[in-house]
Parts: sequence; C-alpha cells; structure tokens
Amino acid sequence: MGIINTLYVTFRLMIMVNLGALMFCWKLPRRRFFWFSFILLIVLNGIFSWSWRYFFHNFFDSENVFLQCTSFLIQYIFTLFLVFFSYECKITTALFCATCAYCMQHIVARLTTMIEQFFDEGLPAWIVILIHIFFGIVVYSVCYRVFVKRNGKSNKGIVVKSPTQIVIMTFAIAVMVVVEQAMIPTVFGTDILLRVANFISSIIFVLCVLILQFNLLTNEEFRTELDVLKQISMKERQHFEMEKAVVDTINIKVHDLKHQLNVLDGKMDEMEINKIKSAVDIYDSSFKTGNKALDVVLTMKSLVCKNKKIELTVMIDGKRLSFISDTDIYSLFGNILDNAIEAVEKIDDVDKRIISLSMSEEKSMLFIRAENYTAIEPTLIEGIPQTTKEDKHYHGFGIKSIRMIVAQYGGDISIDVSGGVFTLDIMFFSSASV
Repeated sequence: MGIINTLYVTFRLMIMVNLGALMFCWKLPRRRFFWFSFILLIVLNGIFSWSWRYFFHNFFDSENVFLQCTSFLIQYIFTLFLVFFSYECKITTALFCATCAYCMQHIVARLTTMIEQFFDEGLPAWIVILIHIFFGIVVYSVCYRVFVKRNGKSNKGIVVKSPTQIVIMTFAIAVMVVVEQAMIPTVFGTDILLRVANFISSIIFVLCVLILQFNLLTNEEFRTELDVLKQISMKERQHFEMEKAVVDTINIKVHDLKHQLNVLDGKMDEMEINKIKSAVDIYDSSFKTGNKALDVVLTMKSLVCKNKKIELTVMIDGKRLSFISDTDIYSLFGNILDNAIEAVEKIDDVDKRIISLSMSEEKSMLFIRAENYTAIEPTLIEGIPQTTKEDKHYHGFGIKSIRMIVAQYGGDISIDVSGGVFTLDIMFFSSASV
C-alpha cells in the first residue's frame, strides 16, 4: 500500500490535469508527429513529478508556498505544451484547455482535502485515495456532460479565437492559487471551519471561471455561426438577383417561342410541334403567387424538382408575405425547398417524392407548412435537425437560417418528424403583414 500511496502523491496532479486537458481537446486534429510529442511530453512531465517529489522535497520545506506555486506553474506549462504540440490548435485554445483542466483538478483536490479536515487523526491513505478517485469521477463526468458534450457538440473540436478573456481568466486562477496557498497556513491556521470556508470559496471561484470560460466559448460559436449565416445571406442575395434575371429572360423567350409556334401551327408536323410545346412548357413558369421573389424561388426549384422527378405542390398567397423583404423570401423558401429536395431525392418510391407548401390564416396568425417524406428521420436537438453530412462545420445552416429569418419578423418555427414525414411549421402574426 505504501508504494501505491507514493505513486498517488507523486503523480496525482499530473494525471488529473492532463486527463482534464485531453477531455477538452481530444476532438482537435492531431499534429503530424502527434505520438512523438505526446509521449515525449508525458515522459518529461513524469520525470519532473518524480524529481519534484524526491529531490526538491528533500532539500526544501515541502510547505513552502513559493515552491508549491512553482510546482503548479510548471505542471500547467507541461499541460499547455502537451495540448499545443500534440494537436493542431492556437495557443489560446491550448490555454483554454489547460486552464479548464486545472480548474477541475482544483475542485477535486479541494473537495478531498475538505473531507480530510473533519478527521483529527487523519484518514488512512487508501481511503483518501478512494475519496479522491470518487470526486474525480463525479467532477469530471459532470464537467464532460455540462461543458464538453454541451448540446450534442461533443463531436466538435473546441476552438478559441479571442485571447483577451482567456488570458485574464488564466491570470485570475494563478492569483487565486497563490493567495490561497499563502492564506491557508498564515491566516486560517488550524481552524477547521475557516479552512473549509476557504476551500469552499476557492471551489466557487473556480466554478465561476469554468462557467465564464464556456460562456465565452459559446458566444464565440454564436458569432462564428452568425458570420457564416451573414456570408450565406450575401451569396443568396446575389443568387436571387441572378436567378430573377434568368427567370425573366426565360419567361420572355418562352412567350416568344409560344407565339412563333402558334404561327407555325399547321405548317409543321403536329407531333413535332407538340414535342416542342412540351419542352417549352417545362420552362414556362406556372407560379403566380403575387410575390415576385417567391415566384422566382418556386420557378427555379420546380425545374430542379422536375429534373429529379419530384412533385412540388404549392398553395400560397404570396401577397400575404409582402412584409418580408425579397431577399429574405428567397432565402427562406430557398432553404426550405433545398432541404426538402435533398430529403425526397433519396426516396426510391417515386410516389413518395412529394413536396407540399401551403399557407393558412387563423384569427391573427399566419401559418406556413412544408411537408415531405424522408427516407432517414433526422435527429432533432433543440428542435433543429442535425446534418448527416460529414463536414458539420459548413453544413446544417439551412434550418438555422430559416429560424433567424422567421425570428427577424417576430415569428416562430416548429419541426416534427414522425411516420417518415418531415413537417416544418412557420407562424407569423398576421399584424406583421399589415
């Protein structure tokens, strides 16, 4: 048992901090010489931990605050290097992972020490080890569930771009450690209640740092998604102008061709004329909803549907959507139909290749419903279908764009997937269109 206790005391800080860091960064892409740098830094870290235990403690006071803080700092640097040199990330991301890892280790250590304070004669070493392991499992599991796996994003690597707040948080942790280590022997002495109060306050402080760290990360993710959505919106605005010109050109040419066919009627073989008329009808826009932007979207998407043998039915009064800008109409219905087409084209049964768009009005509410069959029912997280594409960073923004546009006009959306049918409902207050 003595050997186990020695190993526990020697390597517990190293193991806990490195495990915590790896918990946050393991989804990041690895560097080219990952295993070389990873193993080298782990070995060097282990050598340092062993040397510190058996060399420095034999020549210096083991309770020396400066030496203890130096040990924590060196361990932190090892963990920082482990993340930075093993994974493809910026130094800010490595700082984030190392700081969060130390926060978790600190919570576990303080909870364990706090329990020990209530036993005057001390606890057997094996019980202390079990208590430490128990708190480690609990704290790390909770942190993984709350912070790492947050909202189903455990498959996404953590990327931190803003350095200022990360540096401030790291500095705050460093100051807290120094102050706490200095206050325990000098201020609190042997008073159990004061020492426990100090441990509780440090745990609360570290929890606040963790929460602030991930609040920063969440805000960065929102900003990144917003930037992507803005870029998509700009491209869709350009596409709208281009497709509007294309539709106008097609309609003019189709009108001219029909006029010429009428002139040629009786002068050419009837069967040949009918074939030409059928071909022309494909490009003849039959959508006259009363909203020019909506007509453009429906015309272009209907051509795609015909090419993929998909039936598109539309029952919408476009005039009721006049309160929405043309570019937002284009983006909103373009994303709805793109998602529906992508789902329907995977269905082998041609009879189920149907997309339906409808509108209804009840009292002061305006409802838009999109329905289509789906071969694979998507997973819904917070009401948003998760993309099935491998590149999840650049896909899955269709529904987010829809939600953003609808919210911009005071509306709301709901999604239901049941019985192999995907249903998207959009609700606006009718007063919005006045």
